Amino acid sequence: MNNLILHFKASVIMMICLTCALNSNAYDLVQDGIYYRIHKSYNKYASVTYGDNQNNSYSGDVVIPPTVTYEGEEYNVTIIGQYAFSGCTQLNSVTIPNTVYLIGTESFKNCSIRSIVLPSSVTQIGSNTFSGCTNLTNVVFSPNLFFIHVGAFENCTSLTRVEFPASLTELYSGAFSGCTGLTSVYIPSTITKITGNPFQGCYNLESIVVSPDNPNYDSRNGCNAIIQKDGDVLMSTCPNTIVPESVKEIGFNAFSHQPNLTSVDLPEGVTTIGGYAFAYCPKLMSIDIPDSVRVIEQFAFAYDDNLRTVNLPDSLETLGYAAFAYCYNMPSIHLPNNIKNLDSQVFWVCSNLASANIPTSITSIPHGLFFNCTDMDNVVIPNNIKTISSSAFQNCVYMTNVSIGSGVESISYRTFTNNYRLMDISCKAVTPPTITSEIFDDASYNQGTLYVRRQSVEAYRQANYWSKFKNIVGVDFPVDVNGDNVMNIIDITVFLDMLLNDEPFKDMELDANGDGAIDVADVVEMVDMMLSGE
Repeated sequence: MNNLILHFKASVIMMICLTCALNSNAYDLVQDGIYYRIHKSYNKYASVTYGDNQNNSYSGDVVIPPTVTYEGEEYNVTIIGQYAFSGCTQLNSVTIPNTVYLIGTESFKNCSIRSIVLPSSVTQIGSNTFSGCTNLTNVVFSPNLFFIHVGAFENCTSLTRVEFPASLTELYSGAFSGCTGLTSVYIPSTITKITGNPFQGCYNLESIVVSPDNPNYDSRNGCNAIIQKDGDVLMSTCPNTIVPESVKEIGFNAFSHQPNLTSVDLPEGVTTIGGYAFAYCPKLMSIDIPDSVRVIEQFAFAYDDNLRTVNLPDSLETLGYAAFAYCYNMPSIHLPNNIKNLDSQVFWVCSNLASANIPTSITSIPHGLFFNCTDMDNVVIPNNIKTISSSAFQNCVYMTNVSIGSGVESISYRTFTNNYRLMDISCKAVTPPTITSEIFDDASYNQGTLYVRRQSVEAYRQANYWSKFKNIVGVDFPVDVNGDNVMNIIDITVFLDMLLNDEPFKDMELDANGDGAIDVADVVEMVDMMLSGE
């Protein structure tokens, strides 16, 4: 009960302290070289702060007293405030009294401290509290510590060992990220809430073990990982992690920031690859996604500089925001036709991506889908697409031709800008798609050729922005029934099946002979076109 009271009190004080920190950077008292802010409300307390914002307030050995006197009244020192010792590169040690409940956000960030002992009164460590303390080799945790928050010891590269107290219940994402000196981690039974991966980028870890008595997490089958039992989510890994067959989800940041990771075997049964799961793995060159995977979340493989081969399963339904962004060396990708949710910027700045398809299962090409894919020289937009969002193909500087399907109704701004070599544009839509601002460059308008249906030439000459093309040519497009941009015997077979089954026809591209009706005469026309080599 006493621990719970301490935790509640620390939480209330933290809220008050952070509010004050946002309102003012001033100090009220300097005593023995230590700066304090005096809080006259809520039980009268003092918090340690900094003398200026130049990160040079403290040096040497600092001993914080349990109380200070201000204007004749005594105040307990209960908080080390936000940024208090941040950036103090000449700081050797800080002695913290047993009156302090809270070590505030970023209070020791990027300082030179080598060792810290947290008194029993401390119940939580705030976000990024010791982040960037590269000289920190030893931490003695408070026996009453409840929480270690996000990034609390991020990039403490000299920290080689952590021993969690029995009181600790919550460990937050990235709490020890980038602690490359850690070689082993033991998660006791008391830690019952873990968010994300607390040890991302700890690439020298050789062992991760969860207590067999932990009710919510395990490291089953000696897998060297933290697995959340509810949902079988793989949460935290190390270079020699073996993914158990029982895992259903690869969690947020699970394998991220592992510079020596070259391959991963994902078992059948995995249905979700979480956000940033494999991000920032510069040596990861290929990965086979199991047929069971339905969801790949945001940034899942982003910044994997050498990722070259990715096999996406037909089961895939969702591909999240920027999932493969900045995968510079990926030459091609095949998007399965079961994808229903394709988010923005999935292949943002995949500069070597030369070949990719648009799934026939979607109706809109999202914003920035292939932005800055500089090696992409041509693109076929199938008939199922109705809208093309902004910058979808912007900065594809080697693109020479594009085929826009007959179903496209609107194209948003900058879709094909900075594509200076784009000279061959086909648009199969009978009615010119709506354009509200520039989507092509002047070079395309002045030197390129826009190919449209013969009956639509005049409409394009009158339409906003389309009218800027100096050369608009009317043609008879091949009848592409199955949407693969090629007319062949498969199209005839599909067309006949549709006629025999009395399926409704909405796509006037199927009017091969141009008589305004879609019937068997169009099949005859298609056969004649194929025989004549048109």
